[in-house]
Amino acid sequence: QLVEEAVRQGRQVLYGSSLVAPGRWMAEQLQKRGINAVHLTDLDSDGRARTRGPKERAKAVMDFRTGKAQVLCTSVYAVALGHNLDVASVVILEGLPFDFAVLDQFIKRARRLTSKRPVDVYVLMPSDSLTVRKWQLQRQKTDSSDLALDGRISGRVESRVDKAKFLDLMGTDQELIR
Repeated sequence: QLVEEAVRQGRQVLYGSSLVAPGRWMAEQLQKRGINAVHLTDLDSDGRARTRGPKERAKAVMDFRTGKAQVLCTSVYAVALGHNLDVASVVILEGLPFDFAVLDQFIKRARRLTSKRPVDVYVLMPSDSLTVRKWQLQRQKTDSSDLALDGRISGRVESRVDKAKFLDLMGTDQELIR
């Protein structure tokens, strides 16, 4: 629903995961709902998810940049460097990578000097998960570097979403998750 709302508003969405497999699955789910989504994942001969080769990635990214696709679903590592995705005004992260630099670069693919709109970033973090522990550690590291470099901690807006609302946003049947 979060993606659908953004698309209804005419916004393009960059959807990322620290894993490779979810990008393909998410794009398929969005396509079933009538949203033009592309992904950067294929299956190898053993059925395991893998990131597409450079030419195939470039085509999907170009479809997104030119507006042919409303959503780009990818691994954070597949577009961590070198891609300008300034058409995205919504970034949704399913979990976090361990490395803050990878997280930062992924967000910066959309948040560019050439961005036409402000960029909203959403990080999906189930309570008591490894993702929450990663986030706490990354916040502490960010605060430390802010103090060292700027002499103050930068402001940020974070809000929690309760489990029922999260599952509703994801369009998931709550009975399946218990």
